[in-house]
Amino acid sequence: MGDGRERVGEAMRDLLARIEERADGQDDVVADCRELVALADRREELVEAEVARRLDHFVRVQEAVGRLRDKGSVEAIIRGAPAAVAEACDFDRVVVFRVAGSEMVAEAFYHRGDPERAARLLAYSREHPAQLHEQILETEMIRRRRPIVVHDAQSHPATYKPLVRPYGTWSYVAAPIMPEGRVIGFVHADKGVSRPQDPDAVDEFDRDVLWGFAEGLGSVIERLELVERLRAQSAQVRRLVAQAVAAVDEYVDLQVDLVGGIHDGTGAASTARAILAEPPEAASPLSPLTRREREVLSLVAGGATNAQIADRLVISVGTAKSHVARILRKLGAANRVEASATYLRATGR
Repeated sequence: MGDGRERVGEAMRDLLARIEERADGQDDVVADCRELVALADRREELVEAEVARRLDHFVRVQEAVGRLRDKGSVEAIIRGAPAAVAEACDFDRVVVFRVAGSEMVAEAFYHRGDPERAARLLAYSREHPAQLHEQILETEMIRRRRPIVVHDAQSHPATYKPLVRPYGTWSYVAAPIMPEGRVIGFVHADKGVSRPQDPDAVDEFDRDVLWGFAEGLGSVIERLELVERLRAQSAQVRRLVAQAVAAVDEYVDLQVDLVGGIHDGTGAASTARAILAEPPEAASPLSPLTRREREVLSLVAGGATNAQIADRLVISVGTAKSHVARILRKLGAANRVEASATYLRATGR
């Protein structure tokens, strides 16, 4: 693009030189041509300045979105969004709305230089949510998923007058917030402080800049919601795995209780029969406990923690906790101390 402009400039200068040669003695013609070239150069400078301004705004929008990304929660992002876009895009007032069913509810409000008025307008907006079932511009935005620029908002037939008139809005831009392609809210912005009652205070460039911010905001919200879902799913998977490990450990422990114990040299099957045939000690307070539970209780009475019990018996800490909980329940003990006392009395230790 730069090379093209250079070639056009050279061509214009060559043309001017030829005109000067042919218009010898016609000073007015030469002067007009020089003025034409000067105007073309000035126009080029203005175009370059406008491109630089637009690029600067989009860079500032990107930086603002990046700062919002570090907020840590959707609520904090929404609260910080109005001030962020106002500073990045030179807006005076910014509102973030949430789509709640058929209503458009204000969530955060920024008013340059007047936070108290911002709080009052936010409270008023929440008391008067826009009705999206009506034929208003925001309803059309949900359908088309495109930003808008509104001039002369006070008399525009499709603006929501219960908000536009109390706001004193004469022109504004708005863009939908769309994480995952669904419209969940809107960002509205205007320049009602620096250019009050000006129906042309905002233009298509303001609309496009706000659209860029709304897209970035939607991406940040989408990313954060995805991270939160992944964290919740990860926690659920960990719980399921822990439950599965505990179930397997408990099953293995029951098998050990069934076929373990003192081996008499007759093999596992005969040992199991011996254990099953062994009459319970009906008079003992420990009789409700299984062999493994008695083993765990002996360690508890010796002052072992759940982790130490797990290491000693080669089981998981979760299984050790389950054993202790069952022991307390079966003995009617309120805590490990009471269970230990019962064990020591029953065993005469």
